Amino acid sequence: MRDTLISLLSLFAAILLLMLGNGLLGSLLGLKLAEAGAAPLAAGLVMTGYYGGLILGALTGERIIRRVGHIRAFAAFGALNCALIMLLALIGAPLAWTLLRLGMGLAMMGLYMVVESWLNERAERSIRGRVFSVYMVMTYVGLGGGQFLLGLDEPGSLQLFLVAGLLFALCLIPVALTRAAHPAPVQAQPFNLRALWRRAPYGVLGCFGAGLVNGAFYALGPAYIFGHTADAFSVALFMGFTIFGGVLLQWPIGMLSDRYDRRGVLALLHVAVAAISLLVLAAGGNLLWLMGAALLWGGIAFTVYPVAVAHANDHIEAEQTVPASGALILANSAGAATGPLAGALAMHWLGPAGLYLFAAVASLLLAGAVAWRREHEPVSVEEQSPYMPVPRTSQVIAQLDPRLEENAKPEVRD
Repeated sequence: MRDTLISLLSLFAAILLLMLGNGLLGSLLGLKLAEAGAAPLAAGLVMTGYYGGLILGALTGERIIRRVGHIRAFAAFGALNCALIMLLALIGAPLAWTLLRLGMGLAMMGLYMVVESWLNERAERSIRGRVFSVYMVMTYVGLGGGQFLLGLDEPGSLQLFLVAGLLFALCLIPVALTRAAHPAPVQAQPFNLRALWRRAPYGVLGCFGAGLVNGAFYALGPAYIFGHTADAFSVALFMGFTIFGGVLLQWPIGMLSDRYDRRGVLALLHVAVAAISLLVLAAGGNLLWLMGAALLWGGIAFTVYPVAVAHANDHIEAEQTVPASGALILANSAGAATGPLAGALAMHWLGPAGLYLFAAVASLLLAGAVAWRREHEPVSVEEQSPYMPVPRTSQVIAQLDPRLEENAKPEVRD
C-alpha cells in the first residue's frame, strides 16, 4: 500500500504541474493576442488548433503508447510540449501558433492518457473513488491556479512562456523517476458515435454544447476582460474565478441531477448559462460584479458536460461506459474546436459583448433542442446512474470511474 500511495502522489504531482502550465499558457496566448490588438478570430483559430490536436491525440495516442511504453511516451509528449512552447515564444504569427497548438493538443492528450491509465492500474478498488476525486481536484486546481501565474510578469515578455515551459518540464520528473511497474497497454475501445446518438441524443448534444460554449470562453475570455480592464491581473482573476466556480457547484448540481429527470436538468442548465451570460454583460467594467458573475457562470457552464455524460450513461449498459466515453469526449472536442471560431465571429460583428451573446444564444438553442424532442426510451429517476463530475481529459479516465466498480460482478474464488 505504501508503494501504491507513493506512486499515486507522483502522478498527482505530475498532473498538477501539467495543468498549471496548460492553464497559464492557454490564457497567456489569448491575453497576448488581445494586448497586440489582434482580431478575435486570431484567438479563435489558435484555440481551435489546440482542440483539433486533442481530437488527433485521441485517435493516435493509444498506438504511440502501445509502441514505446508509458514512460517513454510521457517523456516524448512532454518534450514535444516544451519544444512547442519555445517556438510559441519565438514566433508571433497567429497562423503559426494555430499549427503549434495543434501539436500541443496532440501531446496533451497523450500525457492525459499515460497518467490516467497509470492511475487506473495503481488504484485499488478500496481507494478508487478517492483517487478519482483527488484527480479531479488536481485538474481544476491546476487549471484555475495557472491563471494567477499571469500576474508574474507582463504578457508581452518571454518570462511567462518560460514559466509555462518550466512547469511542463517539471511534470516529467515524477513520472520519469517512479519505480512503479508499467500499467497494462492502453486498449482502444471504439464506440460508434452514431449509435450513441440513437441511444442518448441529449448526452451527445450536451457534450457538444458544453464544448461549444466552454471552448469559446477559454479562447476569448482573456480578450473580453482585457477589453474592459486592460490589466493582466484582472484577466487572471476573471479566468480563475470562472474555473473555480466550476468546482464549487459540481456536487449541488450533481445531487439535483440525481433526484430529477436529467433531461430537464440539462435544459435548465442551458437556460441558466444563457441568463448568467447576460448577467456578465450587465456587469460591464465593474470588477466586483464581474468576478461574482464569472464564479456563477463557471459553476453552471462547467457542470453541463458531466450531467450530459451521466445522462448518456443512463441509456447504455455498464460495460459500454468506457468505450462510450471516447465518443463523448470527441463530441465535446468537436464543439470546443467550433466554439472559438463561432464566438470570434460574434465578437467581430457585435464587439466584445459578442462572446457572451454567443454563449447565451447557443445555450438557448440547446435548451430548445432538449425540450423539443421526446426521448425514445426515457429512463426513470430511480434507474439513473449516480452523478460523477468527470473531467474533460481523455477517454481513459472513464476506467477510473468508481461507478464501474459498483456495477461490476463480484469475483468468484475457488
